[in-house]
Amino acid sequence: LPVLLVFVLSTPLFVSVSVFAPEMERKMEKTLGMRIKECRMKMGMTQDELAEALLTKKSTISAYENDKIDIKISILKQIAALLGTTVAYLADGEKTEIGEDVMQVALLLQGMQNEELRKVAMEQVKLLAGVK
Repeated sequence: LPVLLVFVLSTPLFVSVSVFAPEMERKMEKTLGMRIKECRMKMGMTQDELAEALLTKKSTISAYENDKIDIKISILKQIAALLGTTVAYLADGEKTEIGEDVMQVALLLQGMQNEELRKVAMEQVKLLAGVK
């Protein structure tokens, strides 16, 4: 049986009762900032390192992670690429069925400027995967 936590606030003017079940706490959705921080930490990256990669200040990264300021979509795209995730995941928490390591490979391939090198890299990935 789930344990319910009950908080009662009582003053002469009103009584307020809040009930929180553990399931409700687990279902509380992460914010954009929380997902950025989560992904940054999974990558083993500090706020300073992310700030440097984005050519901004650590305080800006902190403000993003604490949902203090809005993020332009162009910056969100850069953050997603740097953190090996998607804009959809950062913005809405939409998880893809593609593993993180596979997504990182895809993002690296996409970031290759030289089209010929990208084709060669793609052929190498196919060989490694046993795909003809």
